[in-house]
Amino acid sequence: MISAPITFVNEVQRASLITQGDLPGPEARFVEELRRFSEQSIPVVHGSMRDIPSIEGFLIVRLSNDLGLFWSNFDSACLAELAPRIVLIGTDRSLESEGELKANLVAAAIDEPAFHQWRLAAPTDGAWALYGRCDIGQLVGADCLKPYTGGYCHLFSISHLGLPHLLSDYLAALEQARAST
Repeated sequence: MISAPITFVNEVQRASLITQGDLPGPEARFVEELRRFSEQSIPVVHGSMRDIPSIEGFLIVRLSNDLGLFWSNFDSACLAELAPRIVLIGTDRSLESEGELKANLVAAAIDEPAFHQWRLAAPTDGAWALYGRCDIGQLVGADCLKPYTGGYCHLFSISHLGLPHLLSDYLAALEQARAST
């Protein structure tokens, strides 16, 4: 189980007001399943990441625009602190070309095609296409479907009941691995 808090951020550029509340559609289902598997209350915040006050723990960020624009909102010191706690959802293109993710050392990511596949899949189909660290994936019983340089890969697991389940276990193992170093 994850002890660090998790917050879901529905990232909206140029938000003049930061609000908390529920999500419509598939994001709501994703958060609800993540709450169940992580056994946490996960607040949902709507707004631009640069305007959101400091939030502790992991940040699940649903991107509203391209990844390059998202990263441009932060200086290098802020990126160094935030990136290891961020899970990006909905990058605008396949993660195969996302050197930016490795360069910024995010905790994990789910590209738009993978998020769309999850929405259509039954939980019994397992979980696939969580982009994360190979070593952490192995700790939770996931296999590397597509390895990349830098120790990251697309993770796949037939023993997990969907992407939120795999993400919950992955974040718990990542937290534990970081605490032991």
